[in-house]
Amino acid sequence: MESADTANKRFEEIRSYNDSEVSSAVKSLVADKDFRTAARSAIGPIRYCIIKSRLKKSRSKEELQRLVSMPFVGHTIKHTASGLTSDFSNLDLQNTIHLFISNHRDIVLDPAILSYLLVGHDSKSVEIAIGDNLLIKPWIRSAVRLNRSFIVHRSLPPK
Repeated sequence: MESADTANKRFEEIRSYNDSEVSSAVKSLVADKDFRTAARSAIGPIRYCIIKSRLKKSRSKEELQRLVSMPFVGHTIKHTASGLTSDFSNLDLQNTIHLFISNHRDIVLDPAILSYLLVGHDSKSVEIAIGDNLLIKPWIRSAVRLNRSFIVHRSLPPK
C-alpha cells in the first residue's frame, strides 16, 4: 500500500496550486515573455502594468481571482455579450457542495463565466478539470493552476 506522502507526490504536477505557492507561481508567470505578450494583446484597454501589479499583490488563489481573473472575465462579458442572467435561488451556495457539468462548448470560458457568477454571489469559484493537450505553453499551465484548475493527462495508457 502506498503512503500518503507518495500518493501526494504523484499529484503534485496536476493539482491546482496551494495558496502558499501563489507568490512564487505569480513571479514565474509575470517573468514569462510569452505570458507578457499574450496578456498585453488580450487585455485591450486594461494596461498590463496594472494586471502585473494586481498579480503581485495576490497572496491566495481567491485573491488572485478577485483582483485579476474575475475583472478580466467581467470585461470579456461586457464587451462580447448582450446580456447575462443567472438564477442560483434554489442552491445553498454557502453550505453545500455542488457539481456543475458543462456541455463542453468552451472548456475555459464556460467555467470562467460560472465562476464569475458564483463569486458575484459571494461563493467560491469552481474547480476545473483541463486536459494537458490545451496547455501548449508553460505559462498557461501555471495560469490554470493559479485559477483552481487541475490537469488531466490525455495521453496516458488506459491503466
